[in-house]
Amino acid sequence: MICTAMTKEDQRKAYDQKIERLGQEIDIHTPTTIDLDAIMKETSDLLSNTLLTAKFIQGLPLVGVIGGVINPMMINKVGRYARIKYKKRYLLSKINAVSVNQP
Repeated sequence: MICTAMTKEDQRKAYDQKIERLGQEIDIHTPTTIDLDAIMKETSDLLSNTLLTAKFIQGLPLVGVIGGVINPMMINKVGRYARIKYKKRYLLSKINAVSVNQP
């Protein structure tokens, strides 16, 4: 989720599909087919590049104030994305439960 929330629009769709597939695999209790180690590596690379850029900006006079708000912005962005994904999974599980119980 961190990687998806922090990527650019063009890459976000591919990561979003991986998250959807992972959520489905978790919900139906099947082994995951996603290489989590590779995803963690990609996420760490993305975060380190983003944070290094922000820290560089913090070192510049006048512009540095903007760099200081990067961390809270990143946390909020990831939190919003995670809330949306978990709400979606919750609502889908409720819809599936209702459709299974109907004759």
